[in-house]
Amino acid sequence: VQFGTAAFPFDHPLRAFAAVHDGDTIAVAPGTYDFVDYGVLNVGVVIQGGTPGDTTTRPLFRDAQAGYHTALQLDGGQRTVVQNVAFRNFSFAVDLEGVRTFALEDGKVELTGGTYGSGIYTCANTLDTVRVDRSVFLGDSTGDALINDYCVQRTALLLVRDTKLSGWLDGITWPDADSLVMLRSDVSDNSGYGVYATQEYQINPSLYIAHSRIARNGNTQVYGYPLRRATIDSSRIDAPATRAVDVEGACSECGPQEQVAFHGDTITIGPAASFQNWLQTFNADTFVMDRTVVQFPDTVSIYTNSDIEANSATITRSQFQNLGSGQAFRFTGLRIFGDSVTMTGCAVAGCDQAYGFYPNSGEGGPQLQALTVMRSHFTQVGTALYGSVNGTATITGNVIDSASYAVQVYADSVTATDNVLTRISAQGFQLQAFSGTGVQAVIARDSVTCTGATARGIDVTGFPFVLEDNYLSGCYLGVYEQRALPGSVVRRNTVRGAVDGITVNQLDTVTVRVDSNGVSGASDAAVARVNGGRVAMTHNNISGNVYGVYLSLPSYGGPVRDDLHDNSFTGNSSYAVYSAYDTVNAQQNWWGLSTGSHSGPGSDSAFGYVDTTNFLSGPPVNLPGLAPRFLATARPVRIAPQLAAPLTAPRAAPPALPPRQRRAFVVGPRMPAATIARVQEQIRRQAEHDARDAARRSTRP
Repeated sequence: VQFGTAAFPFDHPLRAFAAVHDGDTIAVAPGTYDFVDYGVLNVGVVIQGGTPGDTTTRPLFRDAQAGYHTALQLDGGQRTVVQNVAFRNFSFAVDLEGVRTFALEDGKVELTGGTYGSGIYTCANTLDTVRVDRSVFLGDSTGDALINDYCVQRTALLLVRDTKLSGWLDGITWPDADSLVMLRSDVSDNSGYGVYATQEYQINPSLYIAHSRIARNGNTQVYGYPLRRATIDSSRIDAPATRAVDVEGACSECGPQEQVAFHGDTITIGPAASFQNWLQTFNADTFVMDRTVVQFPDTVSIYTNSDIEANSATITRSQFQNLGSGQAFRFTGLRIFGDSVTMTGCAVAGCDQAYGFYPNSGEGGPQLQALTVMRSHFTQVGTALYGSVNGTATITGNVIDSASYAVQVYADSVTATDNVLTRISAQGFQLQAFSGTGVQAVIARDSVTCTGATARGIDVTGFPFVLEDNYLSGCYLGVYEQRALPGSVVRRNTVRGAVDGITVNQLDTVTVRVDSNGVSGASDAAVARVNGGRVAMTHNNISGNVYGVYLSLPSYGGPVRDDLHDNSFTGNSSYAVYSAYDTVNAQQNWWGLSTGSHSGPGSDSAFGYVDTTNFLSGPPVNLPGLAPRFLATARPVRIAPQLAAPLTAPRAAPPALPPRQRRAFVVGPRMPAATIARVQEQIRRQAEHDARDAARRSTRP
């Protein structure tokens, strides 16, 4: 006799299912129960297996014909809770067809021997809540652990806590969940997606994953579209061969823009994920990443990108480790802010080709308006920052080591201050006006040390700029400005060991002020003017260079008048000032001796239309230093004629000395270093020959 009581229990759960009413409890004793039919329940019940909380007492529900029956087909009722029950080899362990709320606690769902089936399945109309707590889903199947088969128009909440999902097709596939929450759970080693949240009807899901691990799934680890919110907090995501995260907002016609946040996560990208976007986010309003570590392989260089499209992005206290090539953080939107970010290259050949931050204005999309990167560190990253911003760029307090192009920014206004750039092989700062005519550029208190044979320290184009208090060492071109706008000044900088220390390259006659700089060790010129422009120099320390100031044939605007006053010219082995075309007022300068320019060994000389009269009898007070001071022994200064007439006198014919047209300025690919050295030696020898000829023709003692 079976009455379903403790004294006279049913021998099988199927017998109880036909007898219960809504709200009843079915207590199932430990043991194995083979199901030869579907377990249909039309009311909401509580099923308690064994001793609550003791998983060793779980009863086992087993399909007698593996992969054929459904253990619990819940066709009705308000709420069903299943506690401490194990399911094995069912087509569906649980099928939610009519119940409004379902919870599985301390459960186990298992498929073995290649049995096809799913864990929790639904194709109902509407669900309030589906909750899975402290459960294990172990699959051997092409079915999914948790799946809404695109039938339920809205699930208010899908909550998975302290649960493991492994060995299935997808870990979680659940469209139209208003909120999908995963806490302290593990979704790993499934052959499809880890977590898949999407829309079939009208719901824009919210996705929240915290303190969880999603790893080694065969497709994207976390996918969501079209979401209204995606938050991943204190979780680990391992993507050996796939995209790690793809969370996208709604298109303008199908819902709101999403909010995306990462906090305290670790995201690991494997070698087989090369040419994948490790992160993809579209149609977002805000993107926030804080204290997140993104790790790429350290023993192989892979090409990988990200693609983030949002109105604003904030990246703080995060790390991108072992970059190979590609774009670590590619952003399209209105505003990007990066603070205290670390990016490093991997440890083998080819690990120095990546772009770090790559913010740009989208083609036909939003124009980037504000860019800030501050207090960040980049090591062995090909280009730390490449940005195009129709607004303001701020780059401050960063350390960049072993880069090809450290910073390349096109902006309306640029502030680049207090940065340290070391071992730069191609370019330290390349700052260019976004629309061709910039508003302002301030480059101050930066340090750039170059190792490349043709590297440029600071290259600024198309701005009225202030370039001050910077230190540049070992660069082919220390400071290189092009198309400066009125008001531009280069001041209080230290440039040492360049080919050309400061280069003024204008296509007009705009005056560029060069004030209080210390330039030493230039193998060509401390200050070179090419193409056009007017140079006004005051209080500079020009020491130990081949040429101090070299003013080439102006290609724009014809010869102009340049003013050089209160400067110190010492130990420049060819000429302190060379100007075969421009008229130069070089009065009130120190030439190394109290007797003035070209007055004997120890004094620097001038050549061309240069007035060196009214010279200083001693060095100017408070000269800028050379940091460290130039210690090389300069060659004896050659005696050469001074060809300048007083500035008020009519211009005489060009001197017989051949003009310096032999010195070519090329826009385009650089010549090899050996070729450059050979050409410079030829120029030097020719200049010495010309000087000797001129000395012999001179009537001066």
